[in-house]
Amino acid sequence: MVEIESLLVDWARQGLLPHARAALQDPRVQVHVADIRTYVESLSPGSVDLILMDVDNGPDFIVHQSNASLYLSQFLETSLSKLRAGGLLGFWSSSRSTRLQDALTEVFGQCDEVAFDVMRAGRQFEYFLYFASPVATSR
Repeated sequence: MVEIESLLVDWARQGLLPHARAALQDPRVQVHVADIRTYVESLSPGSVDLILMDVDNGPDFIVHQSNASLYLSQFLETSLSKLRAGGLLGFWSSSRSTRLQDALTEVFGQCDEVAFDVMRAGRQFEYFLYFASPVATSR
């Protein structure tokens, strides 16, 4: 897990975030306080099975403009290079994003969109996940 805000990691370790403390106690989980761009760039090529991004609100409702680069070809290509064969890059988005789907398809050769409903405070929200895995011919 990579989190840019050390305070959130501290809260999770203290049990202030539901379910996070147990996840952080799992010996398979490693926590790194860092910017995700820097962390992904530091990985060895072909060294990870999964990069799952839950950053900002997705590419079409960016709160922190510095996150915009995470959805562009350069970062997607860097992420692709860090995945093992059969690896997966995933993005959470608060809205449907054909732009993200197109960018992932361009870099990875394909992209799957999964829509799901979530109830919060008596309201239903539709969120989206985008998954891309290297196509054998794209490397």
